[in-house]
Amino acid sequence: MYAGDVSWLGSARARVAAAVVVLAIAAATTGCANDPRGENAARVIDKAFSTDTPGCSAAVAVEDRIVWTHQMGLSDLDSTAPLDADTRFNIGSVSKQFTATAILMLQEAGDLDLDDTVADHFSELPDWAAAITVRDLMHHTSGIVDPSIPWSTLEDPDALVAALQNVEVRTDVELEWYYANANYVLLAGIVENVTGDPLDQWLQQNVFEPNGDSLRLEVGASVDGPTGYTGDAVTYRPEEPAPARGASDVWGTPSALALSGSHYRDPVVLSAGALDLALSDGVPVETSNDLYGPGIISLESGGLIHAGSAQGMATLFAVSPDRSTTVAISCNILSEASAEVTVDVVTAWLGDDFLGETP
Repeated sequence: MYAGDVSWLGSARARVAAAVVVLAIAAATTGCANDPRGENAARVIDKAFSTDTPGCSAAVAVEDRIVWTHQMGLSDLDSTAPLDADTRFNIGSVSKQFTATAILMLQEAGDLDLDDTVADHFSELPDWAAAITVRDLMHHTSGIVDPSIPWSTLEDPDALVAALQNVEVRTDVELEWYYANANYVLLAGIVENVTGDPLDQWLQQNVFEPNGDSLRLEVGASVDGPTGYTGDAVTYRPEEPAPARGASDVWGTPSALALSGSHYRDPVVLSAGALDLALSDGVPVETSNDLYGPGIISLESGGLIHAGSAQGMATLFAVSPDRSTTVAISCNILSEASAEVTVDVVTAWLGDDFLGETP
């Protein structure tokens, strides 16, 4: 699990005004044939990748309709299978918004409260659990630091509880927001304890299907997806899964992810008031004016964004300030170049002001 998901935004702000280099489009592009935003976004992807490298797939939804998709690169270097619009990716930490939605739904139903302590749901944890709330987990203000063990050993909340028995919780007076995947694996455990259902089953029945999403939480499953890589053009290294239920492992196409953005414009599984309150009740992300709310960052510009990475795949999800447009891009290469491409595609569609100024 890549711990720097949110740090992409800091480096991005310093370079959102970078010019898009003109390049002949060599991959499949659909929709918005005359929209310069789509043309510019396609050029960004095509400049960074080619037909014999890993690459990226992107989609844009306006209201409830996909208006643009574009792919460049290979799904697997050994088979030379190309990425296409039906390729499903592990969207990494972009999955957190769905776990947070489950928590908010249970709160709205009266089945839990954001002010419940972690000890209320996991009595076997050390004393620090009595001082940390469900809200702290959702906002990354618990002070919990991800355990220094492979994420592959943490496929379920019970394993995480065992790993957290001797963990040190940060109590820095000046530190409030500290990003840790363990927060959301614990939230997954809370959902499962409260509902009695596995998180994947509960999300499918209560979030994905009601929303009309084809997204699915598939932890440790054999998913027919691309091979994810790290490295560069000299050496591409396939990456193994590192499951983290609740923090990662939702799979879907960029089109499916883009369509899911309608949740923030016209929520189906939550009341609009509950969602608006959760978005406004976030905490500052480090020294910025951006707020980390229910698994999503509310930017100072009014937009919403979250980055994610897992299994050698990188994803960026962004919703325009007016909630009409959602951009989703996933790559099967985890590198500085892919992080830059995802940011450039988002800004090509939503504008240089979307990410705001450098903090």
